[in-house]
Amino acid sequence: MLGDNISTYSMRNLGGKGVVAATFITWDDVDDDGDIDLGEELMAMDIVHNSTVKWGTDTFQPKGRWFDVQGVGAHEVGHAFGMDHTGNFHEEDFVQTMFALVSSKDTSLWTLEFDGDVLGIRFLYGP
Repeated sequence: MLGDNISTYSMRNLGGKGVVAATFITWDDVDDDGDIDLGEELMAMDIVHNSTVKWGTDTFQPKGRWFDVQGVGAHEVGHAFGMDHTGNFHEEDFVQTMFALVSSKDTSLWTLEFDGDVLGIRFLYGP
């Protein structure tokens, strides 16, 4: 349950057309500025896949429009690490796990190892 200081992964109805998944971060925002600052305690990270979306994998591909549970999960873990979307909408950005949009039936984005993803982690945490 969100806001209970326990990190979770779950599936539930997130509503909203086009919402595939979301990451919710709860922290002790001591100075009430809306940013996680040095010294502010991280309380929980909750990753939620939308239960109204049809999910599949590289080995289980349902009929119709579906999304890769592992790739979307990797993207949401990137948010849990503090990464934002890549979104310059250049062709080279489409292969980044942290790209702002996800394609149906794409099972190629399972890691945060592409150049832009690695640069994002290094920017946040150092080499």
